[in-house]
Amino acid sequence: MSGAGIASFAMGIANRVTISDLQSITDKHDQQIIILEERINVTQQAVKRLQLDFNSLVDDYSKHKDDFMELKDTLPCIAECPIELATPKGCFLHSDFKDLYIRFDIPKINPTLQIVEADPFKLVSVQKTRLV
Repeated sequence: MSGAGIASFAMGIANRVTISDLQSITDKHDQQIIILEERINVTQQAVKRLQLDFNSLVDDYSKHKDDFMELKDTLPCIAECPIELATPKGCFLHSDFKDLYIRFDIPKINPTLQIVEADPFKLVSVQKTRLV
């Protein structure tokens, strides 16, 4: 073999190794793409589920908004009892299945009170030190 033939042979081997390395890198990238596509599918399903849940909550709220207003109108303190601050305690259906009893706590707010918001400040405690 001549010098040019040996150089060509060596270059062919080097190119083969480089091609093999590139093929390995391409295979790894293909695997990563598959994994990312699976993650995208899972994320899309989660987003779709959140959209459906949110839409059903909006529908439920709009269906029951009148019920909340009716409940608020039956309270002895309409203006002083914000229904938004109510805390549910329980409910039960009467034995004749016609009346639903709801137990909840709701604070009574004095309408003459004013909300005062303080400006933020830092509280610093300084102690006197003694020099000996």
